[in-house]
Amino acid sequence: MKKRRRLLQQGEFQRVLSRPRLLTCRAFMAFAQPSPSEGRVGIAVSRNLKSAVRRNRVRRRLREAVRLELLQPSAGGSPDQRLGIALDVVLIARPSAETLQFTQLTEDVARLRRRLLAEAAGRSSAALGLAPVAPRPRGSS
Repeated sequence: MKKRRRLLQQGEFQRVLSRPRLLTCRAFMAFAQPSPSEGRVGIAVSRNLKSAVRRNRVRRRLREAVRLELLQPSAGGSPDQRLGIALDVVLIARPSAETLQFTQLTEDVARLRRRLLAEAAGRSSAALGLAPVAPRPRGSS
């Protein structure tokens, strides 16, 4: 991941972590907040992994999964239209992220991407004042 696509400062992390948790899965917990600029991603690894070597391995694996799944162009979109929404995302890796296979890790990140896109679609329709349309009961015309 390029440096401009990463959250680097503690204040940036704290701003995103002040929001409610968005997703919890096998490998990480995810927090997100709208960003004033293009979306960025921050990765933190718990010190429950006792060795710095192990923490760095988890960080590298998670960063690569994010690069492949979260920061790739949307279907039919240009390479500049990555996620399509400007969000800062913080992932806090769990110790199980070290032993998960890489395909499982990328599946979790893909699920996060779907959740972020669904949240953005829900917010945008609510912001426009559009209420969801209830299905009509059967037998009524």
